[in-house]
Amino acid sequence: MKKNIFYYAMALCLAVCNVACSSDDGDEPDNTVTLPTAKYANEAVAYNIDTPVAATDASGYSLKGINFTESGDAVIEVVDNTGKSQFIVAAYEYANSLFTLSGNARGTVQDYTARGTESTTVTISITITIGSQTITFTTTAPVPAKAKKSDETGNTTLDYVARKWNVTGLVLDLEGDVRAFMEFNNGDLNAVANEAIKQGAKISDKEREDFNRNVQNVIIDKNGLITIVYTNHDADVADWTWTNDGQMRLVLKNDDMGNKFFNNNTTISLQFRGTRCVMKFSTKIADGQNYDVALTLRLNAAQ
Repeated sequence: MKKNIFYYAMALCLAVCNVACSSDDGDEPDNTVTLPTAKYANEAVAYNIDTPVAATDASGYSLKGINFTESGDAVIEVVDNTGKSQFIVAAYEYANSLFTLSGNARGTVQDYTARGTESTTVTISITITIGSQTITFTTTAPVPAKAKKSDETGNTTLDYVARKWNVTGLVLDLEGDVRAFMEFNNGDLNAVANEAIKQGAKISDKEREDFNRNVQNVIIDKNGLITIVYTNHDADVADWTWTNDGQMRLVLKNDDMGNKFFNNNTTISLQFRGTRCVMKFSTKIADGQNYDVALTLRLNAAQ
């Protein structure tokens, strides 16, 4: 009982402090959003390759798709010889129908026809890095461009959120059989797991390994992907769809992506102020312990 009172008191104090800080800011109202148009809001496109392109070497990898996001990030999907997907995040610049990649992928993607049509001819010549391997893909072929998502929230939420975000902190909130409330000044999921376990959450050794990462960026795009980028350059990628109440529902690309608190039952709610976003990931745990999880990321727009 004392523990419950402690958590309620902590949550109440933090809520009061947040209201007071918001009132003291003075320089912008709570409902003001000052996000600029994303760098490549008009140029972003996702190419899905129906017949994956085999690498020019004997690595066993094939190129399955390239997603050029509004923020100037390219999310590249390759599959290994078992059919498992892996994602590489790189930067790109766009000019004169040419995407030029840098970072974890180098090379170009040339677009010859109007994007958004059912069959767009592209010439791909890129090299990616996976671990110690350098893998090259080259092809010229008709490639379907994926249709973009529309905003079903009745406002400009998708225009706001479709960009790259830097993580400045997170909040863990557990309610039910396990109760916890803790704020962190970065995206350290390891610290999140430690606090949850400290408060009685049962997390197996295997599940624990999934938390040994630090969230650096979140990239959401209108092509229908959300990409979680970690400080070690790994990335978890999920498809997203709208729920009836204007939230986002996630479907992870691989079974080994995410963690116990970020899974295929997760929904996302969004709030914006200035150039900031509060992105709350919510899910329910029912594995002998029943409790609600809210992992709230505090974000600043990367551009």
